[in-house]
Amino acid sequence: MDVRSIPNLLDIKEYPEKEIKRILDKELIVKLSNNENVYGPSPKALEVIKDAVENLQFYPDPQAASLKRKLCNLWNIQIEEILIGNGADEVIDLIVRALLQEGDEAIIPTPTYDNYAVAVSRCRGICKFLDMRMGNFDLEEIQGAITEKTKMIFLCNPNNPTGAFISGLALERFIEALPEHVILVLDEAYAEYECSHVSGIRYINKKNILAIRTFSKIYGLAACRIGYVAGKSTLIKKLNDARLLFNTNTLGLIAAEASLEDPIHIGKIKYSNQKSKALMIRQLEKQGISYFNSSGNFIMINTGIDSINIYVRLLERGIVVKPILHEKYRTCIRVTLGTDEMNNYFLDALFGIVYQHE
Repeated sequence: MDVRSIPNLLDIKEYPEKEIKRILDKELIVKLSNNENVYGPSPKALEVIKDAVENLQFYPDPQAASLKRKLCNLWNIQIEEILIGNGADEVIDLIVRALLQEGDEAIIPTPTYDNYAVAVSRCRGICKFLDMRMGNFDLEEIQGAITEKTKMIFLCNPNNPTGAFISGLALERFIEALPEHVILVLDEAYAEYECSHVSGIRYINKKNILAIRTFSKIYGLAACRIGYVAGKSTLIKKLNDARLLFNTNTLGLIAAEASLEDPIHIGKIKYSNQKSKALMIRQLEKQGISYFNSSGNFIMINTGIDSINIYVRLLERGIVVKPILHEKYRTCIRVTLGTDEMNNYFLDALFGIVYQHE
């Protein structure tokens, strides 16, 4: 099959593995495109899901009260300061729909998660893109870009796709200088992978901070669609007013609760991720291929080849990665850290393609 003849070729990276197998007509697919937790959720989460399937005729708790209480105890915040959403994506959409007006400006350092700009554009806001420096945040430049029209700043910490990380001290200084009319949206989807991460949740009553977390990444519950956001009660009320009543599901809510009760499983995931990262970096360095230091469960690699080209050539081998389309990073791909077997299969293919290109 000529992969290039497939319609909507770039969309394949978002498809489930079964559908990718059908489209590519391949039995073996190594999917490293969505930063999913390849090790799966906690056994405790799986157990409560099995026990709950007999009650699927009942609606979920529209307030997600039990999970909220657990998270409030974890973060030492009030129940009015948290909202549970249908994954972090719904939370991002709610934030923009509830708080951004047409013509308001949102500062977005790039490259970063695409859905910030998508949400802002849908609400007819103005995206003010700032190029990151070598894949890292320039917080001084971001502060200097704030104007009276600026309503929001989006910071993904650690950043997807570059893996850049803002230290606790740097974040605190940035927040201290934040003007009162600006809402800082901190996307902390990959926070658990960085041991020294300081959450913006501790600052929610000092400034207009909205800190987003998800159960899709390290907790391995991407299919359950559970995320949450913490912030001032006045901001959270506006988000609540904009959300659908039954925006989550029972299986996701109880699985998220059970996951919080299994720190040993999370510790194993962190260890496996660090081990995989170290091994992949060692192999990349051995072959002279550059990469960006990452605090997430992924690595952005500079292959020296156009990202679409290498995306297609890896697809031909049944390997799915994310090509970076930002003009300054057009030779980069983002690769999820998988199992040793998955990583080795990817690296063997990558090195072969790079050598052929040379």
